[in-house]
Amino acid sequence: MGFLTWAAAGATIPVPGLLVGTIGLSVPLIFGALGGVISERVGVVNVAIEGQLLAGAFVSAVVASITDTGGAAIAVRADVADEGAIDVLFKTAEQEFNSRLKQHLIEYGHGVWLPQDESDEQTGEKAATEIFSKDVEGIDWADVVVANMDGPDPDSGTCWECGYAYRKKPVVIFRTDFRIEGGIAPYNLMLTESATKIVTVQPFSSSDAVAQQINHALLELTNQ
Repeated sequence: MGFLTWAAAGATIPVPGLLVGTIGLSVPLIFGALGGVISERVGVVNVAIEGQLLAGAFVSAVVASITDTGGAAIAVRADVADEGAIDVLFKTAEQEFNSRLKQHLIEYGHGVWLPQDESDEQTGEKAATEIFSKDVEGIDWADVVVANMDGPDPDSGTCWECGYAYRKKPVVIFRTDFRIEGGIAPYNLMLTESATKIVTVQPFSSSDAVAQQINHALLELTNQ
């Protein structure tokens, strides 16, 4: 408790996020305890429950490290004739989510540029340079950067894009992921302090619900 107090000094502790994380982490322990109770009731003593939990945690960590790539930045203009850009993502589910989010934002009157539409067929060193240049052009062109910070730790490319946009234009950050790296706060303080707005999204929200909240934040920026 003393360490948590020291680590969170001067910052806001996200109690709902901590509760969600606590519930998520306690589920395997509860099932393991129930399994032990049931096995003992039938006369079988399982002395390997801790080992089974450790093996499951190890496999989960390996799979997560192989498959998880984090989020990506979205740049959007917040005026009447909006235009914007969405950064490339690396997994099919993430690309589909970005495509739906783009469509919802277009329906709200925002124009959105989606680099993944142009770059998912490209490979190689030259293509990487072209993708980087296009990404920088998109951020320069947009009025507002809206960054998806999903993942236990936000994607390093997304963080770079937020840093590049800082002091040039508003930066809005959001996350739909309840996982928290280190269990202290959903965002690094460098992100929260540099962001113009933080959109609070409930875990597992639909792309439509996320777009509604982003649109609300953009309208607030327009009216400032």
